[in-house]
Amino acid sequence: MTWEQHRYAVERARDRLRKQAEDIVSHGGMNLQSEAASSDAEMLDEVVDFLHSLEGYRNEAGSIGFLEGEARRDAFIRDWNKTIGTVGVFAAQWGMRPPEMLFHPEWYAAMNYHSDVQIRSTLIWQGVKVRFGFVEQRDVLVTS
Repeated sequence: MTWEQHRYAVERARDRLRKQAEDIVSHGGMNLQSEAASSDAEMLDEVVDFLHSLEGYRNEAGSIGFLEGEARRDAFIRDWNKTIGTVGVFAAQWGMRPPEMLFHPEWYAAMNYHSDVQIRSTLIWQGVKVRFGFVEQRDVLVTS
């Protein structure tokens, strides 16, 4: 099955759950069953968005296509900020210290390619310490 077929199947399941929730509400008002169906439909919305992200990004018209140039750079930076920011917010929400994250050197190359500023091999973003490198045998951190 292609990503598009998976996405289509998930979209159909989401639409069925939405219709089920609407039917329940129209026949008897809100209840636990309609709330569960609505919640499941929202979750499937997130899965659909994830499947979209595997294939590329939506353009202004809402269709999927791979981004290039400045639009790709902006999307990469936006996704990076959202991802690391989510981890930082999660840690703060539960009163834990933000984690230290280790990304492969290819991420370092991508970050420097998409950023206007030269990134160093360690950075702290929204409270999360990010390092670029990899761990070899004996747990030795190697950076380039």
